[in-house]
Amino acid sequence: MREPRCGLPDLSDQTDRSRNNIWPKKHLTWNFRLADEETMIVTQAAFNLWAGNSSISFKRVSQNPNRLLSYREGLHMNIDKRSTNMCPSPLDGPGGVLAPASFSNGDKDCVTEVHVDRTESWHVHISRNPPRMHNLLYVIAHEIGHTLGLHHSENQDSIMFAMAPVK
Repeated sequence: MREPRCGLPDLSDQTDRSRNNIWPKKHLTWNFRLADEETMIVTQAAFNLWAGNSSISFKRVSQNPNRLLSYREGLHMNIDKRSTNMCPSPLDGPGGVLAPASFSNGDKDCVTEVHVDRTESWHVHISRNPPRMHNLLYVIAHEIGHTLGLHHSENQDSIMFAMAPVK
């Protein structure tokens, strides 16, 4: 049985940990493409968690965001129109990879993306998680960490732990 997890490699699997992927800006923008109101509320809450625990501010914008989120499935393209690349982390359907994110390349104009697997059963509310559903707030907050340049943590209590908590 597959464990629900992030689509990026674990710390022990990373070959180039010395590369500086930390985002160089302190004021970032975001948008969740074609998301409903509940998803937007949960996404705003995830960005608020990072804003409240860092020196970075986040603002939702409709045009040219630094952080671009979307629901995707299977093999898929990146969404940013300046990129014609396939996402290197295909989504594998229910129960496996929940959402991959792209790291910053260090360029101040870089756009990073989070692709949330649309085939998963998502709990899209800021409340206790029902059984057999994944907490969208937790997963988006985790993936935002990657877009800020953070890698996985081995600490199971960290938001950056690779495996999603099972409730």
